[in-house]
Amino acid sequence: APTMADESPLEFIALLPEDGSSGRDFEAVTSSGAAHSDPLAAMATEAASKHWSTTRQYHSTASLELTLHEEMIDFSEAYRPTRAEHAARVGAIERVRELVAGLPSFASAEVHPFGSFATGIYLPSSDIDLVVLDSGHVQKAEQVEGLRLLESALRSASWRAEHIEVIGSAKVPIVKYLDCVSGLAVDICLETRDGLRSSALARKAAERFPAFRHLVLLLKRWLISRGLNDTFTGGGGSFLLML
Repeated sequence: APTMADESPLEFIALLPEDGSSGRDFEAVTSSGAAHSDPLAAMATEAASKHWSTTRQYHSTASLELTLHEEMIDFSEAYRPTRAEHAARVGAIERVRELVAGLPSFASAEVHPFGSFATGIYLPSSDIDLVVLDSGHVQKAEQVEGLRLLESALRSASWRAEHIEVIGSAKVPIVKYLDCVSGLAVDICLETRDGLRSSALARKAAERFPAFRHLVLLLKRWLISRGLNDTFTGGGGSFLLML
């Protein structure tokens, strides 16, 4: 799968073999050789030789809208998580579960993923959002105290974690760190169920609206490429996009 480090926003990977076969059954909206009376159709034809994929043959070059539609689907497929990427995230979550299980004050706690991993709509660079429930740390001051315990456990874990930081002043306090085994950033909060509810809502939207996943992924990548994805600095987060 592509990484952010080795591509520009418009350099997407080619998905098809060198024979240029399409792999999708989209119909051309005009017959071959027909004159373009629609300015948008003319623009689409002119752009046909400038596609990001030299092996991809688009059926709908007579329509700018359908050409864009096909390219957006290709983009979404290009960024679909590989088995290795999925396994890396599952492994990072399991390490947190083992860490929490080893803390006496978290004896009955459960770790749940939410956000992009829980919805399946994530980029290779997306972080992992986790919530620990039934930890006994309900009030904000108690949550910060619990996060400090997690911070200490992360520093002494058998696996390597870096850039460990507790952000206790946030509306929802978190401990964040880099899981060096997977190379993924992880955020952990306590006793906050809003993320689980929003993830469930996003999954329902993805089931009901076929275009939902493709649009969210494209917009997320567009915001990241322009540094506009950080809500702390006024950017648009994933939940805002999904709404």
